[in-house]
Order: sequence, then C-alpha cells, then structure tokens
Amino acid sequence: MKTGKILTVGAAAMMLACCGCSSGNGGGSVNPYPSDRAYVVYDGSGKVKYETDNIFAAFIRAGKMSTRSDRYSVWNGKETIFTFSSGKFYKFIGSEFVGTIDAPADNKEKAIRDAQIWAAKNPESYVVDNTGTEYIALGRHVMENSKMDDSSFGLEYFSGSYVYAYSKRPDTDPSFGGVSYMEFTLDMTNMEFKYHESESERNWNAYIFSNFFTTSPWGCCDIGLIASDGQMPGTWLAVFNYNGTMVSPSSEPVTTMRYDEEAKCWRGTDVIRFRSYVTRDAYCVEFDNLTTGKKFAFRQSDAKQGALKVKAHKAFTLLAASYCPVMLNTSLWDARSGAVFKGLKFRNPKVAAFIESATCADDYNNAAKWDFLPSNPDVFGYGFGQGGDNVNYRIGEDEQGSFIESNISYTEEF
Repeated sequence: MKTGKILTVGAAAMMLACCGCSSGNGGGSVNPYPSDRAYVVYDGSGKVKYETDNIFAAFIRAGKMSTRSDRYSVWNGKETIFTFSSGKFYKFIGSEFVGTIDAPADNKEKAIRDAQIWAAKNPESYVVDNTGTEYIALGRHVMENSKMDDSSFGLEYFSGSYVYAYSKRPDTDPSFGGVSYMEFTLDMTNMEFKYHESESERNWNAYIFSNFFTTSPWGCCDIGLIASDGQMPGTWLAVFNYNGTMVSPSSEPVTTMRYDEEAKCWRGTDVIRFRSYVTRDAYCVEFDNLTTGKKFAFRQSDAKQGALKVKAHKAFTLLAASYCPVMLNTSLWDARSGAVFKGLKFRNPKVAAFIESATCADDYNNAAKWDFLPSNPDVFGYGFGQGGDNVNYRIGEDEQGSFIESNISYTEEF
C-alpha cells in the first residue's frame, strides 16, 4: 500500500474494514513455487505464465488470457488473490489486495452496488470484476459544493484517472439557464509528463478538454488537446470527441513540450488561452498560444444529430484533464504504468450564456461571465478526481488569480 502520500483535497481517512466481505482467498488448485517476484500468474493446468511486481499487470494478464475452459489465477506468495470467473470481486487499496466481495451470478447487481459504496468510502481503492477485465468500482475525491453524491455518478471505469468539474444542468435544475461558452488560461509551465512504461500494454492517451452537453435531443463533444503514443512524442494536437467519434482537425501541434534528459520526463513550456463555445450548428474552439504567438481556430459540425439546433442555448459543460488507457481486449487499466501528468493549471476558468449571433470567441469578450469554480454554487454542479490513488487536485489563488490544478501519477509513490 502507498504510504506518505499527501492529498490536498481533504479526503476522509482510509477505511480498511469491509462488512460482509470474505477474507480474500479466491481458491485454486496449483501449488506456487518460490519466486522473487511478488505476483505469479498460472494457467488452469498450473503452468507459470507470467511473473511481475505489478499487481495490476498481473490481473490484466490473467484476465486477458483466461477462457472458460482455461481459468488463470494470480498468486501472491501462497495466497490466491484472483481466479478467473470465481464469483468474487477483488478489492485493492493502492497496490495492496485487501479482500473480496461475493458476487453470485444471480445477484451481481447488488454486489456491484456494494462495491461502489465501499469504494466511495475509500478514495484510493479499486474493485476488479470476477473476470479480471474491468473495474466495477473506483475510489475518488469529491470537490466541495458537489451536489450529486451518488457513489457511482460520473465515473468512467475504463478511462483511467482524471479530474472532472461539471457545471449545473438546465434539465435537472430549472433555475439554471445553461452555459455555452468556456474560457481559461492553460498554464503548462510547471507541467511534468511521462509516457507510460506498462508491463501490460503501451497505448495511452492524455487529454485536456472542455465539453458541452445537450439533452433531448442528446449531443456531446469533448473539445481540447490530446497527447498520445500515436503521435509525435511531446506534442499536443487539437481534438474533438464528437458523440464518440474522435476527430483531430490538424496535424500541427498547438503546443510542444521539451524533454528533460536528467529527469527522464517531458516538461510543459507554454501558456495557452483556451476558448470553446457552441453555435446552432457547430462545436468550436480557439487556442491562442501566448508563448509562441500562434493562433488556432477549429469547428466540428453537428450535422449528424442536430442537437445544437434545438438546445445550444441550454448546454451544460465540463472542464477536465485525464490520462486514459486504450487497452486491447480489456477495460482494466494499469494503475502502476509509470505514466505522469501533473502540474497542469486551469487559470481563471469562466463560463457564459449562449449568444445567438456569436460566430467567434471574440463575440464573448463583453459577455457577462461567471467563475467556474467549486466556490461558485450558482454555476458549479459537481466535481471529483477519479481513481484517488493516482490523482489529486488543488483549487486556490495566486498572483495570477484563481486556478484548478490537476495532478495524475500512475506510480507507487505520488
């Protein structure tokens, strides 16, 4: 288990006890042999298939390689801590396996709910399903003034760790008219970034984005920047994730990090003015790189569903930073991959109501704007850091104004 990690979000103390949970022995018929690695993966016949000190990599490997006729298991010393399709869920706090939850096939929904309630009380927790292929509960740190307290609301179990902050929603809060414009200064000058060195997979994406949602009809678009293994190292490209379809409108980087040979990591260098908004027919973003002087403007049409034609004036929004896996044949991401994405600041985030005539971000220059921070309950609805073992955030003020700082680290010690 991690020790000495200082969280800045006022998390509740860890609760290791689990009412109604078993001791953690998943059963098995193989006899482990002495190994200098903490975790050994066996196939159903008792053959050693994989050894590692990364408990997440062990579960991923066992889950991906198992079949109904060849059920893999994970051993820690003389204890079985995972058996494929055993009828149990598996609990972690940090890197420590702490027990199981019975998950019979005829009552799995209740077991999932129990797991989510347990995880909500343990910010640094994970719960893996009975096949070792997905998380069914994750710990998180909730921001002040968050109004939705359901233990599973907003979580994306397949998406790694992230910091999300939502505005209020016009469809659930009639007093809220909606926000269709967002601006902030993206300060990357103290940012540290490492691509992951996972034992299980190498294919991750990092995102910095806003999002505008509409309801009835539904429409959604992440709008921002992406860094991934699939593009030139150290670069951030513009990206739209439009109703689940990813679009990179340009191959020219909006910003490029520098590589620190001594620290073996990438460092952010630029400050970027970020402005996103919606019109009746498009999702739009304008980046002004204040360090390099370059400007970028991109639009993504809403022709597919036309939700904006009806509800652009009643949108709600999201501000986010995330580091996400794209795993093959599993949704179980490696929480000890070695990836790092921390020190990113969203400075002076503000939102504004829809302007029907707006065709560019400058049309919002004189609009009434509201601080988009947890301290402003008139606009802020809900916020949290998913995967509290790997993420924390700071909300504060300095000589440049208010900020939300995101920190994500898939390492043993934060």
